[in-house]
Amino acid sequence: MMLRCILASAIIWLLMASVMPSYPGLIFYGKLSGYFAAGLAIVLVSQIVMVLISALFSSDHATQVLPQSPTIVIQGLIAGNVVNAMPADTPPEELFATVFLVIALSSALTGGFLALLGLARAGGLVRYIPYPIVGGFMAGLGWLILDAGFRVLVELRLNAAALPLLLESDIMTRWLPAMVFALSILALRARVQSTLVLPGVIVASVLLFYFWAHALVGDIDKVAAAGWLLPDVANALRWTLPDLSAIARLQPTIFVAIADDVLTLMVVITLNLFLRASAQEVIVKRELNLNRECIVNGAANIVSAAVGGGVMAYHAPISSSLVEAMRANGRLVSLILVFMFALTLLIGGAVFSLIPRFIPAGLLMFFGLQFMKEWLFDSWSKLPRPDYIIIVIIALATALVGILPGIALGLVVAIGAFVREYSRMEVIKQEFSGSNHRSNLDRSFAQNQLLQIAGDKILILRLQGYIFFGSAYRFYEHLKSRVSAAEGGRLGFIILDFKSVRGLDVSTIVDFQKLKKLTDDKGIDLLFPMPRPNCSRCWWMPGSLKRGATSRLYLTIWTTPSNGARTFCFEKRRCWTPSASPSSSSWRSTRLFVRRTQARPRHFSSGWRPRSAIRFSIRETNRIRFTSSSLDGSMSYCAMRRAAPCGCAA
Repeated sequence: MMLRCILASAIIWLLMASVMPSYPGLIFYGKLSGYFAAGLAIVLVSQIVMVLISALFSSDHATQVLPQSPTIVIQGLIAGNVVNAMPADTPPEELFATVFLVIALSSALTGGFLALLGLARAGGLVRYIPYPIVGGFMAGLGWLILDAGFRVLVELRLNAAALPLLLESDIMTRWLPAMVFALSILALRARVQSTLVLPGVIVASVLLFYFWAHALVGDIDKVAAAGWLLPDVANALRWTLPDLSAIARLQPTIFVAIADDVLTLMVVITLNLFLRASAQEVIVKRELNLNRECIVNGAANIVSAAVGGGVMAYHAPISSSLVEAMRANGRLVSLILVFMFALTLLIGGAVFSLIPRFIPAGLLMFFGLQFMKEWLFDSWSKLPRPDYIIIVIIALATALVGILPGIALGLVVAIGAFVREYSRMEVIKQEFSGSNHRSNLDRSFAQNQLLQIAGDKILILRLQGYIFFGSAYRFYEHLKSRVSAAEGGRLGFIILDFKSVRGLDVSTIVDFQKLKKLTDDKGIDLLFPMPRPNCSRCWWMPGSLKRGATSRLYLTIWTTPSNGARTFCFEKRRCWTPSASPSSSSWRSTRLFVRRTQARPRHFSSGWRPRSAIRFSIRETNRIRFTSSSLDGSMSYCAMRRAAPCGCAA
């Protein structure tokens, strides 16, 4: 077990030692390019703290938390904006101290955000982000990482203006080996499914480089002088803490300049943490406690910023898969890694001067190309075309404008596509006439005859799902066409059964208002049997469905079982007894007397006594009346309206 753990730690250390020298170049460049050794020490301190805390408190032993290019690219943008916001004549040492402090503060702030997500048990919310938005974001981030690889190697951005310079022979000889190195890893990983591909290509590339240097050039010192190797930092790695005196130099313009980038950093690390944690769950076949991972990662980033680190890190599923494949104990592997990185910081800085410069830059290019390949090329055959188009739009916007504008544009496009697709879902579950509807309600012979003769005048629609403004408009247009197609007054009643409707969007009230006006103009009675309380709540809102003098709107509330065989829906002026004087929005229990075997008299006389009585609840508002009734009760109402249009339904 110990031997397997040492071997796994050595492979992970080799990977990190190869890519780590590119990270200081992403943050400390331009005026700060002379602080490569200090930046490398900051990365090492961050690595030690993050690995140690994750090893002790992570929910899975195989978890490996490492600094990675997506977040470091954003931290490089923060550093660049800080430098641009400070006066041009600021000494380099003051620039470095200010940038170092801002990087540490941004790391602590982002770590606090992650910890709050975990404490609020909101770790799983990221899983609800639409897949195309995540895909477009990752593809655009891949382009930024690829651009960072060119910037580290030749200090040029990957754009149209720099293309002539990139094609010059002396500059091309710098970036071409890195691109070949990245494409080789990409091609081999597509064919060979092994975690040893990446370290194997790194070792082979280093051996080929030194073979070329000795066999063809013949002098390794001449190769180093030409800039093919990394700088010698054997005696320059120092563990330093952030200079708190630099707080006095933090002007408001700096905070304004970095606000967008800090917010972007929060988005980037949150999405990457959950994506990588989800990938680790698939690899190790164990579930992670995402809330705990957020808390641990956030706390580790805060501690790292406080003790002289600040380079953010999160889950590395490739390293976790290596630990799992070698059947090593992940926590022991992490502790050995901490020891190796500590030795590197203290006495092993000379090892970085042996690494060819194209290796770290080539790894950055590989990571960028891998993101773009996965989300732009592989997804072409996996996703529907509308989703793929959203990915391309977000990726282009991220590459051309920035991450936050790209995500905002993606959200707008994704919401529009969602509304378009969801509005196509049919909310009408069933549609039939009164002559086709049969129930277990015991009606009188006269009622059954009336329903059989005049059943075609009753249109019944069973609705389903959640109705929002898109589907409500299509539903209104359908009913409008049905009403227009009914010539010669063939349609007298429309019953909308809301029993299977889960909810209503408030904006749908506009379409129901238009439907109410249409039915009033056509002389059609509109009935809503058994709406759920969450649906009725929309109709109770001020200005929703107002009753007019000629209104033919009848609504019932879902307070009784669907077998409401003896409950009925009455017009507002006929529901209450003369002595009843209900206040607005109050519940009352009223005893209505109806005769079940003969037509009800036109008014309730004091000497009239029924054979049976029905007690049911009525809610009156200043706009509409709600009673407890089912679809069968509404059918009974339609039959009695046909038999006694001036009387109350029974």
